[in-house]
Amino acid sequence: MLSIIGVIVVGIIVVVVKALIRDAGDSNDANNDTTTDSATDTVLTDEQMEAAEAAEVGDCMTDVTGSGDMVVECSDPTAFWTITLVSDDSGAEVDMFGDLTDSSVGGTVCGEEYLGWTPGELWKSYQYVYTEEFEGLGGPVDYFYCVEAIDKEDANGGRPVTPDTGDCTDGTLLTFDCSNASALYVVDAVEVYNPPIDELSFDYTTALGGCEGSGYYATPVTVDESFTSYVYMAYCSSDNV
Repeated sequence: MLSIIGVIVVGIIVVVVKALIRDAGDSNDANNDTTTDSATDTVLTDEQMEAAEAAEVGDCMTDVTGSGDMVVECSDPTAFWTITLVSDDSGAEVDMFGDLTDSSVGGTVCGEEYLGWTPGELWKSYQYVYTEEFEGLGGPVDYFYCVEAIDKEDANGGRPVTPDTGDCTDGTLLTFDCSNASALYVVDAVEVYNPPIDELSFDYTTALGGCEGSGYYATPVTVDESFTSYVYMAYCSSDNV
């Protein structure tokens, strides 16, 4: 009988202005769910906001939330994203939770590939800065940033590249050299869903043909949008032995 690894839940980061930042933060594992940080708002100082306003294509951003600079030198150890596009007229707005009222704007501004994951390629995502006149009421997005992960290893040797067939991973969306001690699984097959599937209708026991020949059932990669979880991709895997 096949086993299950868990669910990979990915959050987008933001910024508010008083400004707040949200992005795909660090990976972690809890209760058998593999997640990246869910959306977290960060208030920017005037100096940090000025840097965000001046950010251009080719500049770098951190994935750190809570405090600190949003835009950093690309040589900075905290640099995680490279900006590929900046828009100051996206027309996007956020609700009282800091979430986009229309999540499709990410695809409109950046391209559909920025809404999901492409196996074998660097992560793509978006961040945004919005002005909140009254705390807790949301507001218009001032700057919308399309970003691509910088291809460098983390402290454990993981790269921000979506695992493809034959790649090794630790059960997240990181790719590892298969000789790395953290490379616990090898990906046997991958399936991408466009449009994404409501997680409630996703059956991991039958996805990808039931992962016949693999050691584990399908591991879904999900994003929470407006209180609904959507599966963007799933992969079959076996122990890396």
